[in-house]
Order: sequence, then structure tokens, then C-alpha cells
Amino acid sequence: MKLTEDRIPELIWKIAVPASVGMFFQTMYNLVDTYFAGQLSADALAGLSMSFAPFLLVISLGIGISQGANALISHALGAGHTKKASLYQVQAIGLALVSSVVVSLIGWYYSDALFRMMGGEGEALAKGLEYISVIWQGAWVMVLVSVANSGLLAQGDTKTNRNALVAGFFANVGLDPLLMYGWGVIPAFGIAGIAWATILIQALVLIY
Repeated sequence: MKLTEDRIPELIWKIAVPASVGMFFQTMYNLVDTYFAGQLSADALAGLSMSFAPFLLVISLGIGISQGANALISHALGAGHTKKASLYQVQAIGLALVSSVVVSLIGWYYSDALFRMMGGEGEALAKGLEYISVIWQGAWVMVLVSVANSGLLAQGDTKTNRNALVAGFFANVGLDPLLMYGWGVIPAFGIAGIAWATILIQALVLIY
């Protein structure tokens, strides 16, 4: 696929279809987390629901940096400046690391106050904090995945991300109950297991 030479309708089809499939499985991924949280308890489900806002903050941070990097990298590649494109990618990764760590530290400190402001209390509050504390620890991985993908998107490659999202969905179906309930030498993490499954899968996607 050549972004500067192929016909626009063909490019839209080749780029949009894999991206749409990937987003579908991303949505299903979140539904799996919600389902398994509900299997634990109503409090676990309530805690997970409270965590969606800060979780989306992490996702938004990754998307924001990724979109900016995508525009710069694609422009540089279109102009034939491959070294500049590589520099933009490196700078985006550096920005992602620094900003995700800062946001995680702030989020970790204010999570309790935020959840209480949202009406969280008792066991639901405890479950929410248990889940989000793991997310804060691995937020940098999630942001890096999004930013690393910007280099692929700038070249019109949405298939790699689609493959990662599809594989991540099926891995999540197995890892969620495994880390929630434990098995053999693997301890039961409860609702934190759902968060650890997410971080582990994101780390594997980053390596991929």
C-alpha cells in the first residue's frame, strides 16, 4: 500500500476496515471486563464503573499524543523526510513516558477523593481503589502502546493494531478469570486481577 500513489477510495477501504474490526474487539474487551467484575460481586462492578473515568483519562492521554505524532510523522514521510519522522516518533515516546508518569502519580494521590466525590463508599470504594491502583502502575505501558501505534498509522498500517486488539480480546477472556480466581501457584487477585490482565496484555502488545 502506497499512501501517496494509490487511489483514495482503495486507501480508505484498506485503512478503515481493519481499524473498524479492531475497535469492535476493543469494545468487546471492555465488555468482558465488565462481565467478570459482575461475577465477583455487585461492589466489584460498582468499583469498576467508578474507575472508568480515570481509566479513560489514561486512554485519552495516549490518543492525544498519538494523534499529534501521527500527523507529524505522516507529514514527514509524505515529504520524504524519514529521519525527521523517526525523530518525531522518538520524541512522542519520550513525551508519553513523562506525561503518563506525572498523570499516574497525580491520579494515584487523588483517586480516593475522586471516588468519594462520585459517591463511592464502603466495599465499592475499596474495590474501585484496588482496581485503579493497578491501572496507575501500568498506565505508562498503555500510553506507550497508543503512541507506538502512531508510527504504524502514519504509514497506513491499521492491520497490526487490529491483530493486536483481536488477540488481546481472546487473551483477556482467559486471563481475567485466571488472575481473578487464581490457579495453582497463581494467587487470586480479585478485581485487581482484571486490571493486571489489562496491563499484561498491553505489555505483550507493546512488545508485538
